[in-house]
Amino acid sequence: MKKLSLFLVALTMILFSCKPEVEKPTVVTKSVSEVTKTSAKVVGQVTAEGGADVTERGVCWSTDGTPTILDYRVKDVEGGLGTYDVVFTDLVPNTQYYVRAYATNEAGTGYGDEKTFVTDDPDDPSTPENPIDPSNPSSDPTEISGNIDANTTWPDLGLPVDYVVSGRMTITGNALLTIEPGVTIMFDSNDGGLTVEENAGISMVGTPDKPIVFTGPTNNPNNGSWNNILINSVRNDNRLEYVQFIRGGSETGDWRAPVEICGKVHMNNCLIDGGLSNGITTEYSGCFYSFDNNTIKNCAEYAWRTENNASLYEGVGNNNIFIANGKNMIFVAPSYYTLEDHVTLKRMSIPYYFPNGYGINEAYKYTIEPGTTMLFGSHTGFSIAEETTFIADGTIDAPITIRGLEDEAGYWNGIVYYSNKQASIMNYVNISGGGYGEGWSESNNLYIYEGNRRLTITNCVISKSQYYGIQVGRPETMQNITHNNVIFLDCQAGNVRFYYEGEYNGVTYEAGQILPQLP
Repeated sequence: MKKLSLFLVALTMILFSCKPEVEKPTVVTKSVSEVTKTSAKVVGQVTAEGGADVTERGVCWSTDGTPTILDYRVKDVEGGLGTYDVVFTDLVPNTQYYVRAYATNEAGTGYGDEKTFVTDDPDDPSTPENPIDPSNPSSDPTEISGNIDANTTWPDLGLPVDYVVSGRMTITGNALLTIEPGVTIMFDSNDGGLTVEENAGISMVGTPDKPIVFTGPTNNPNNGSWNNILINSVRNDNRLEYVQFIRGGSETGDWRAPVEICGKVHMNNCLIDGGLSNGITTEYSGCFYSFDNNTIKNCAEYAWRTENNASLYEGVGNNNIFIANGKNMIFVAPSYYTLEDHVTLKRMSIPYYFPNGYGINEAYKYTIEPGTTMLFGSHTGFSIAEETTFIADGTIDAPITIRGLEDEAGYWNGIVYYSNKQASIMNYVNISGGGYGEGWSESNNLYIYEGNRRLTITNCVISKSQYYGIQVGRPETMQNITHNNVIFLDCQAGNVRFYYEGEYNGVTYEAGQILPQLP
């Protein structure tokens, strides 16, 4: 019996060791056909599932090459092996598109070869008119102008463009505009847009298969073909879900964007693609009930620009995507933040940029997530108040980075640390490029103010200071400073310096004394 048991164990091990590894599906982009001014048919084929069930297949597309499922996609209703076709609609005439078939299993998404096509030119008399949907008596969109002062719903008409808005439209009074899934709205000029006034509301809830689309004139495929969506309202029913803002943002300037939030809104799973300035702005008291799984790309300036600190912390997730923007950063205009609650600066795929520096005040907790990058403008600094519990707890794989916009010695002033909170910590934090000036607060990467300061600083790298790595106000301040594995690199005037004379741990230190390490 014992021999039989051993045999079964060995057999089980062999069977599991021979289990094939799951790979991404193998996919072929077979053909593109039936191209019109606004539509095209693409055929794909899943030739191998990769050892696991294909849960989704379809075709993705973009106008700038190498499309992925993070761009645009049309799903096939079935999965698994075999040939399938999808039809793209609502395309822009006389525009080049790039397409790839795709399929997804538990190992990830596999793609076919890239193919390209150009939609027909509307000015070419040899190309046919847009086909009429036989389920509708007319393929003409509904034309809308003026303001909305009563609750209104725009249903999906099943057309390439459902509604054409002339000029700028305003939702006034207590009116709520509801836009249903699958609706495409076209603004007829580059000054067209939509304003939601203070007491009004807007509910735009699309789906992955039927997003709501805002776009400009079909004869203008350029960024800035329409203006923007401006939300001044703080109503809780303000919702943007699966909404695409394509080639908007016709105005240039610091606070211009295809989407401008001056109120408060739920914004999730949305796409902002194109803008002559920023991708999104949060101005005045503008912020979010929720903000996650959004993509902002192809905007000439910043991905996101805010003048309201609350917009960084309230309801913000860290699954947003920012790509191919001129300045792929989050621009934070205010130079200070008075804490009114515990807040967390979320890890984003792009840095936060504080052009005017940043100061944190009041007796609450300020947390920075692992992997976050904070960049500071020239000659500015980062101050942490006396009553603030400061938590910058990175990891070995996701350190927190705090430096100047340009990573060079003396670009910015560094951190001035006043906190007396026992729980404050800097762990796996890389601080570099400080020491702009010769004064006590600006000649270091980190200045720990004299008095009863408390901080645990571990596994940190202090580098590229034009003067000192860390400067401590008085030696006795070290009584409440816990440190371990603090590494100094390229601090030009010395690693550690005491600003004033004093005694710590039975040793008397002179004013200006320089040490290789924290004592």
